[in-house]
Amino acid sequence: MLDEPVSGFRLDLELVDAFADGRLDDAGEAELADQVALLMPFHAMMPIALVATLQRVERRLGGEAEMFAWLDGHPGRPRMTTRSYGVIALLDEVGGLRPVVTALRELRAREPDPPGLTPFLIPATTNETLPSVAHGIEELLGDDRPAEAVRAAIEAAEWVGRLAPRAAELDPELAELGELADRVAAAAREAVPHTPAGA
Repeated sequence: MLDEPVSGFRLDLELVDAFADGRLDDAGEAELADQVALLMPFHAMMPIALVATLQRVERRLGGEAEMFAWLDGHPGRPRMTTRSYGVIALLDEVGGLRPVVTALRELRAREPDPPGLTPFLIPATTNETLPSVAHGIEELLGDDRPAEAVRAAIEAAEWVGRLAPRAAELDPELAELGELADRVAAAAREAVPHTPAGA
C-alpha cells in the first residue's frame, strides 16, 4: 500500500475556489495542477473532504477524462504523472492475459530484465508481473519522484513492445498491442524533463 504523500493530503482551497469560479491565472492554475498531480497516486485513500474538493476541480473541467487532459497540458509533474498512468493502465489491462504472460516469460528467458524495473520484479513470471511493475511506477509517483516514474514507465512500455509480437502470435486479438505500447512509450518520452547542456 502507498504511504501518505510526502507533502500530506492538501489542495489549496483558495486556488480551487478561484479555479471553480474561472478566475485563476495561469501561474495559479499551474500550481493547482501540480497539487492535483501529487495526489493522484492516493486517489483511493484520500479523506472524504479532500475528495469533495478534488471533485470541484473535476466538475469545473467536465469529468475525469477532461481532468487528465488538463493535467497533461501542464509540463513537469502533471504531465509526467498522466503519461505514467497511460503506461500503468496498459500494464494493468494486459498483464493478466495468458498470451502476454507466456510471451513475457519467454522474453525474460532470452534477455535480462530492464534495469529500471528490477526493483519491482521477482524471478517468477506470473499474471502479477506487469501489474507489480505498474504498482512500482505508482509508488514512485507517490514518493514524489515523477521523473523516475516516467522513465520506468518508458522501460515498461518498451518491454511490452518487445513481447507484443509473440503475444500476437499466440492470440491474434493482441495484434495491436505492439502499436499501443509504442504509442504510450512515445507519449511518456515526451514528458521526460530535459537537462540543459552543461548543467
